[in-house]
Amino acid sequence: ADKAARAAAVARKALEQATAAAAAKGRPLKQKKFVELHRRIKAETKTPWKVHFPNEIIQFMPNQKEAAELDTVKFRVSPHLNKFDIRQWIEAGYDTPVEKVNTINYEGRLGRKQGGRTWKRPDYKVAYVKLEKPWTPPNN
Repeated sequence: ADKAARAAAVARKALEQATAAAAAKGRPLKQKKFVELHRRIKAETKTPWKVHFPNEIIQFMPNQKEAAELDTVKFRVSPHLNKFDIRQWIEAGYDTPVEKVNTINYEGRLGRKQGGRTWKRPDYKVAYVKLEKPWTPPNN
C-alpha cells in the first residue's frame, strides 16, 4: 500500500509540474500529457484487493477438541470459494486477523434407495482458519 501511495504521489507531482511549466509558457497542458499522467495516478491508487462478499454461507463447525480458547477455527464453505475469498470474508466480516487458511474438498455422500434410485448430497469444502489471536466460541 505504501509503494502504491508513493507512486501516486510521484505521478501527482509530475502532473503539477507539467501544468506549472505549461502555465509559465502561457499555454495549457497538452491533453495527451494530461490523460497519460491522470491514468498513472488512477492506476496507482487502485486497491490491490477488493473485498468481495459473495452470497455464500460460511458455516461454523465445532472443533473436535475441547478448549476454552481456539486458535484454529473450522468452517464449512462452498467448493468454489478459494483461500483468498475465505480470508477476506473472515477478516472483513468478523474483524479478526487471519494468519493462515487450509482447505479440504469433500465429495457429497452417495446413497441408494429401494428400487435402484440413487441420490447424492452436494459437495462441500472445509476451511481450517488459523487466527492470529485466540477466539472463545459461544456456549450452546
